[in-house]
Amino acid sequence: MSESQIQFRDAQTLRYRTAATKNVPRDTVRVGITVNALISSADRDHAKLQARIRETLQRFIPVEWVLTAPRRQADTSGFERVMVEANARAPLAENYNLAERARLASSEGLTLTEPVVNHRLPAARVAHTVQELRLGIMKDAIAQAQSFSQLSGLNWQIGDIEFGVSSLQPEYRNAKGAYREEMDDIDADETAEPAAERIKLVASVILRVAPGR
Repeated sequence: MSESQIQFRDAQTLRYRTAATKNVPRDTVRVGITVNALISSADRDHAKLQARIRETLQRFIPVEWVLTAPRRQADTSGFERVMVEANARAPLAENYNLAERARLASSEGLTLTEPVVNHRLPAARVAHTVQELRLGIMKDAIAQAQSFSQLSGLNWQIGDIEFGVSSLQPEYRNAKGAYREEMDDIDADETAEPAAERIKLVASVILRVAPGR
């Protein structure tokens, strides 16, 4: 879907701003959780600890998890407290009752706490959508040039297209120049889940009459 406003600059040049939008369904969410482990200060078997952490995370949500480097802190009981942040992209259907599921997946000496959810679309999917919007705007510009050519008898062509120009609306602008609406992070306790994210790309188009006609 696109919208445009056309303004003639002179007899052979016109400029207009157009906006293309697409509602992209959300079918995954990014889940983050804190892993707390209590181990003996003499225990240096990092591989064994990581295996325990991953086994616990699989009981929580069976997806591929990415772990940060562990943070270690001495405990007064002679043990060492280890904290790891885990993140994964999970199916949308897995986003339910996360706090209780984290509690049930935990075991003595290894607990999962503070689950959080981010509903933003994956960067690759956003980039693909923005490319679709660019192509749509270009096709529309070609159609505009053809319509003006038929109407005027002149040979109108695309002179310039600038993608990602400023929007008048207070939307979130990403690195691709598109605007993404409803970008708030939602905690795991929230029940409302936006079904889709609306991506909008604004472009400035210049059409010119080709020389020789």
